[in-house]
Amino acid sequence: MIVFFLLMFLVRGAFKDYKTLDEVLSLKPAKGEMQKLEWEKDMLDKPVFRNGDGGMQSANAYCRRLRELGKRKAYRDPPRNHDFRRENLHQIGQ
Repeated sequence: MIVFFLLMFLVRGAFKDYKTLDEVLSLKPAKGEMQKLEWEKDMLDKPVFRNGDGGMQSANAYCRRLRELGKRKAYRDPPRNHDFRRENLHQIGQ
């Protein structure tokens, strides 16, 4: 599912140093480390998850799209927004 989000960010030109999926997927962070992908400066004040008119997508719409994507990918228990938050808090605590 991460590729879905990477593609969405790449299409919007969100990353400062990376323009293609191949560039991002070729990164090799040090063992046990995370790779930082910096945002383009003009993207810092724009919503990443946008609705049809370019405004910020609502949390309900985002959660619904995330669950629908998981179902299309045949996940038995599609991910929820809180699953990502829990993992991030776990990573911070290490």
